[in-house]
Amino acid sequence: MAAIHARLKARTARLAGDVDSLAEAGGLMEAAVQGDTAEDLELRMDQAALALETGVVRREVRLLDQAGRSLGALVETASPDHRPLTRARALALCGAGLSALAAVAGHQGARAQARSLFDAAAEQFTPDHSPLDWVAIQILRAGDEAQPLMLLAQAESLTQGRDLVLGAAVRERRITREVALAEAVGDLAGMITLETRLRARMPDATPLDWSADQIGMAEILLARQRLTGSAAGGLGLMLGEAATTARERGVDVLAERAEALLSSVRA
Repeated sequence: MAAIHARLKARTARLAGDVDSLAEAGGLMEAAVQGDTAEDLELRMDQAALALETGVVRREVRLLDQAGRSLGALVETASPDHRPLTRARALALCGAGLSALAAVAGHQGARAQARSLFDAAAEQFTPDHSPLDWVAIQILRAGDEAQPLMLLAQAESLTQGRDLVLGAAVRERRITREVALAEAVGDLAGMITLETRLRARMPDATPLDWSADQIGMAEILLARQRLTGSAAGGLGLMLGEAATTARERGVDVLAERAEALLSSVRA
């Protein structure tokens, strides 16, 4: 019951954007740990993830370091033979923590180490073993420009049509990578083709997928503007609606992507 209460409080705090309550939920999770059962390991993982999330929001190095230590301990205790998923999740969260520290401190070494941790997490199992865990790791690795577009496309195909948060997140990451690759070689025809595909599927898309596609459309318009100098109209409305739709459904990662793009447009 204590664990359920802590998780419900974390969910409510996340939806409300209440960072103080989020930190309090992490403390409740820590108090609910009773031993070394599978449930206790999950609670420790959730508690470390909350500490990581709170540290990122507050840009507080102490919390990020605390989360990293907790996750490091989980990696040590989770056997790759007996608990590969627990180990992979802990490695992926360690990588996310290092990425956050790198962003706060501008530390290139931490960024490179984070990539190594994401790679190590991905090696723990195959897409057939735990598809959604594999998709989550590909989303985390999407910040690495060397990651093949094929992996993001594969991750998207595993979640397609299921109205999943992970599905919408990987859809947005795949579109963004595809646009970046087209822009790098000046492929305007490729961008137009991608835009046509996005417009064709928007009427039938779920709200989350629609948000991802709106962000993708904005990325295309901005890339074309950079290549041709032509003005990109309607971006404010497009990105504002995408952020609102994602925020209403508690998907902060998409809302923040839309809002970051909107801020860059207004700057």
